[in-house]
Amino acid sequence: MARKTPTHQQKKWVKLLPLSKNLTEAGLQAYDTLSHKNAYQYSYKNLHNPTVLSYMEQILNENGLNDSFLSDSLRKIIEKSTSKQALKKINPSDGLRGIEMTFRLRDRFPSERIETTSRELKIELSNKDNTQLGTELQSTIDELKKFGALLSDKT
Repeated sequence: MARKTPTHQQKKWVKLLPLSKNLTEAGLQAYDTLSHKNAYQYSYKNLHNPTVLSYMEQILNENGLNDSFLSDSLRKIIEKSTSKQALKKINPSDGLRGIEMTFRLRDRFPSERIETTSRELKIELSNKDNTQLGTELQSTIDELKKFGALLSDKT
């Protein structure tokens, strides 16, 4: 059964993540480890843990970083950045970096989208002589080659 509340270390990791340079640094601090490999593994698991992600979203919402705020902020930054005078006073890239981080924390930028393809292959072998089995085998090989070519085209 899945845990309903994050552990102390997971909560600490969520709070350290925006202040850290990367996942590994947050993991090093939150899990009090010297191993970069272990710190990264903890962080990777946290990013795929529904309990941690739910807690992360709760923290973002509590701090007013909901979708509406992000959309409004992005729109305002874009509008302000079009003015030459505004560019002398502000640096929009800082604000955009914050918004990008928040979007990433909310998983609005999935690292990759995977398209899956499946084929069902059924072979009836009962009550067939050697010639029929040979024909069936050749047909199966041809289908597998077509499927292999389809997969090669998608990569």
